[in-house]
Amino acid sequence: MSIHFQTAADFIHRALSLPGGKILVHCAVGVSRSATLVLAYLMLYHHLTLVEAIKKVKDHRGNLNVMAQGSVEMVVWRQPVKRWHGKL
Repeated sequence: MSIHFQTAADFIHRALSLPGGKILVHCAVGVSRSATLVLAYLMLYHHLTLVEAIKKVKDHRGNLNVMAQGSVEMVVWRQPVKRWHGKL
């Protein structure tokens, strides 16, 4: 799934950058894969850590269940993001 993080984050960013821009990110159940892609967007474009991104999504969505595979990929993937944004 991590191979799609950058593409999905870019797509979300472009949609939200339009005047009045909104986007619905959804998967079959809407609490796992879609949430993982939103986390990637928040980490890339809002420079949040994984923990900060999870809190932000939970604050707005409530129902969040980042699937085991997705969460492992996020932890591994965030390492270069942290270095790029200077976060530890």
